[in-house]
Amino acid sequence: MIPTVYGVTKKKIFGGNYGFTIAPPFTAFVPERADAQTSNTDWGISDLYVAPLNLGWTKNRADFVVGYAFNAPTGKYEVGASDNTGLGMWSHEIQGGTTVYLDKAKKYTVATSAFLELHTKKKDQDIRVGDILTLEGGAAYNIEKLGAAFGVGYAYQGKVTNDSGSDIPVVAMKATNLYGKNRVFGIGPDLTTGVFEHGRTFGLLNFRYFWESGARSSFEGGTMFASFTVGWLSK
Repeated sequence: MIPTVYGVTKKKIFGGNYGFTIAPPFTAFVPERADAQTSNTDWGISDLYVAPLNLGWTKNRADFVVGYAFNAPTGKYEVGASDNTGLGMWSHEIQGGTTVYLDKAKKYTVATSAFLELHTKKKDQDIRVGDILTLEGGAAYNIEKLGAAFGVGYAYQGKVTNDSGSDIPVVAMKATNLYGKNRVFGIGPDLTTGVFEHGRTFGLLNFRYFWESGARSSFEGGTMFASFTVGWLSK
């Protein structure tokens, strides 16, 4: 679980609304550990995620967004440690996406977003993780009376460049099928529904489940996502 703060302002840049995202560096997830998702792990300081620049444009039949974000290595990272809460490297992320409305009433939508991660070398190691491309989106039917959207979502993630550096554990990575340009694709149901609305404050619940396939140099299975959003609309 990772708490995240989103903000959209009335400030305009190049005609688009300016926004930002901050994910405070607190998490119970331990990266780079095979049993991280099944272990009982205490909360700890992880890597800070900040998107200082998000720009969004709204048109009659489509919305567009572009942005830049970075991960700062604020979490604990020591070579060979089993309790690391960070990744020991800086990452830069270029973002872009669109939502297209297929009808005038905006009941039917298709959307996709792209994220390109660019990494620096890891702390105290000659390892540079390959750049990663992530695509996610889907198609949905919006039911205004219920304040809900039902549809099918997808996600794809794959490396566009190989890992590099003399400290890469090639033998261990080959033994666990993690060597090379890994990739994985997932598809499944996606539900977003309103939970409450009080004045200008509202709550949204999103649930997604992906059946993964087409994996290469990566593990394959099923992934479930659940998120709860509390929002506040300014006057």
